[in-house]
Amino acid sequence: MTKTISTTELAESIDHLARGFAALADYLPARASYRQALAFMLLAQADLAGRKMTVSDLRDAAGDDLNGLPKLGQSIERTYQLFLAPSKQEPNGLGWLKQVPDDDDRRKKHLRLTSEGLAVANHAVAALRQPMET
Repeated sequence: MTKTISTTELAESIDHLARGFAALADYLPARASYRQALAFMLLAQADLAGRKMTVSDLRDAAGDDLNGLPKLGQSIERTYQLFLAPSKQEPNGLGWLKQVPDDDDRRKKHLRLTSEGLAVANHAVAALRQPMET
């Protein structure tokens, strides 16, 4: 069960969340979905924590929604490809992530932040840390 917090704490927390979403939206194209933003933030968090993450790991990390369906389901390929460098499949790729082959299994590819992706993640987190406007 979720712990009840005061309306003041709730307002402050929502303000911080809204700032983070707004900061991420500064860089995301209008067509990007919330679930794509979630995928990017999960990948950024794993990379910054030193954990290698494949597409399958990403699907597992996102988990299921309240209906028991995967948050990153069958369209996961399209979800993360937005963040790779521009390509034939995704000509408007953002270049925030790169695929790195696994040293032990070349069939596996880990998703890692690029310097551009790190800058975007930093921008979003910096916005979260700003004090609430009154």
